[in-house]
Amino acid sequence: MAQTARLAELLVPFAEAVSINVRDAGNTLRKRVLVSLQFVDTRQLHDRLFPGQHLDWQAKDAFLGKATYSTAEWASILALFHFINEPQVRQQTQEMVAGALAGMKITTYGKGSLDPIDSMRVCFAKAGMAPTWDTLAKSLLLCNLADVDHAAGLAAVLPSESSITALIGHLAAVRHTPDEYAAVFEQLLCENGCHIASHVLMKSLKLRDEAAERTKRSTERMMRAAVKPSLTRLIEELASKSRKDSTSGDFQAFCNAVRLPFNVSAKLRRACYYIIVCLPCATPENTKDLVSRLVGGDQVVMEAMMALMLKRRKGGGAPDMDTVAQFLAEVQHHSGPPPKCLADFKEACLVGLPSSWSAVLRLYLASYCACTGRELWAQCLDNAMMIIPAETENAIHAFVATRPVIAFDDLAYTLIEP
Repeated sequence: MAQTARLAELLVPFAEAVSINVRDAGNTLRKRVLVSLQFVDTRQLHDRLFPGQHLDWQAKDAFLGKATYSTAEWASILALFHFINEPQVRQQTQEMVAGALAGMKITTYGKGSLDPIDSMRVCFAKAGMAPTWDTLAKSLLLCNLADVDHAAGLAAVLPSESSITALIGHLAAVRHTPDEYAAVFEQLLCENGCHIASHVLMKSLKLRDEAAERTKRSTERMMRAAVKPSLTRLIEELASKSRKDSTSGDFQAFCNAVRLPFNVSAKLRRACYYIIVCLPCATPENTKDLVSRLVGGDQVVMEAMMALMLKRRKGGGAPDMDTVAQFLAEVQHHSGPPPKCLADFKEACLVGLPSSWSAVLRLYLASYCACTGRELWAQCLDNAMMIIPAETENAIHAFVATRPVIAFDDLAYTLIEP
């Protein structure tokens, strides 16, 4: 269980940094392995395996410069890979492997047709082992990942320590070109080359979300317990409770009022709530197309939402902060280069403040929210403990003042995609 929970902690920061969707679990795992491979041009390999898909390479370099995995952590990631479709072993390689297993002295010098997989087979045979295709593939990847101790990595997939020592000695003499390595890695990491236990990562993400919620509630309890009782505090709590009672059912009341079908996902419900209830700049004119896409063109729901939007413009309770915070926590930038609105926002407001594009997106969305404030903004940053400088706060207010309407069209992907 602990190992499963740890997977999300390893992969979420990577996905956030390079702007990919961590819930696309299989591709996230393949990309995490790919960017740490040695001896190949990882960008070219990525473009061959994931044509047309975006990855922030500048952010990737910064992330890998400060984030390293232990060998055990790499082994836990590769344990989710199950390599399939073993290619037919060439006759020359079969003869060399058979000879090595029979105790004959085999040399790879002058065997120019061997690829990295063939060389790995022969080295295993020299060490007295005939591994399965899955073990062979995992061993090759572990021996070519940056920051992995080869002995410890191989120990995670092989049983005998003496055989590992012999194997490493034989591997030390193996040499191949970057193109040869790239061809083999492409074969291993393509969709037809491996099955990935994506459900394990999805379970880990769920455990992570549940742990974060428990931590939040525990922190709130400790903060309440640490406050000394006073008449002023009692009056403030009563006033806060009164305000909360007036809006505590606001999100559910919203869902009922706009007649959202039960099969609409919770994320889309919160996205609709954010647009209709939380954005003073939202009007039927500038949100009609986006809301239509969110609700699949349902005219009954559309009309109910537009009517509620107009009603709330005349006055309404404060938005449900928990719903807003949950909405902001789950949105992520992962669909290509950042749109101009985010690039402009980062340049104008966040100079010198280290932030992933997902954090920039969240802070941008929070800046236009009716319940905006320093506490909500701080939750949007990569480091929630970071204090937003006064200059940044002033810059955000100035940006929103000069651009009072959120860029709905540019950000539709963040609300509609999973």
